[in-house]
Amino acid sequence: ARSWGVLGEAEKPADAYAEVARLAPDDVGAQVDYAGALLALGSPEAPPSPELVAQLEKVLALDGDNPQALFHLGRAAAVQGDASGAAEYWQRLLPQLPANSPERATLQRLIEDLETKG
Repeated sequence: ARSWGVLGEAEKPADAYAEVARLAPDDVGAQVDYAGALLALGSPEAPPSPELVAQLEKVLALDGDNPQALFHLGRAAAVQGDASGAAEYWQRLLPQLPANSPERATLQRLIEDLETKG
């Protein structure tokens, strides 16, 4: 999968990681790798695909504190208009981020925006 990625093939790494994830359903690393490959297929501006959301939910079932899953599932919930769901995911992520990090400040702003809109 990494080799296909280096060669600039977008679909082939996702296919390879999908197969690994299928063969190792309880391996968090395999599930995270597949989620990352699905993320790479999409655009940062586009809502997460249903396939990506399902994969992130598998990751979260195996690792309830996975930051990638928490962030992107929160993003998916926000796009769908589920402000409370998005805030819940992102509130779970906040403690994992360093207190003075720009990522934490950005996430806090996103949560505050949800609260003012909702």
